[in-house]
Parts: sequence; C-alpha cells; structure tokens
Amino acid sequence: MAMFSLAVLAFSVVAVDSAAWPNPSGSTKVPKKMVIKAGQVFDGKNQRFVSGWG
Repeated sequence: MAMFSLAVLAFSVVAVDSAAWPNPSGSTKVPKKMVIKAGQVFDGKNQRFVSGWG
C-alpha cells in the first residue's frame, strides 16, 4: 500500500507541474469588447488582453 501511495504522489506532482499555465509574453490593450464566435479560431499569441477602460 505504501508503494501505491508513493506512485500516486509522484504522478500528482508531475501532473501539477505539467499543467501549469505559461506566463504571458506581453500585454495588448483592447479598446472594446472582443467577441469570439463558436467555431472561430482565436490565436492570442500568449498575450494578456487588458481592457482599454481600466
């Protein structure tokens, strides 16, 4: 049972590390609301989008 617990612990550590969100490569100010429709492909190029009002 202890070996099973160690295997679960090791798997969870690997899963948490690989599931981390990447840091954004920059910011883009968006002056108005962006609407992405169903089926439309949106490539944010790893940017953080910031409202132009704030």
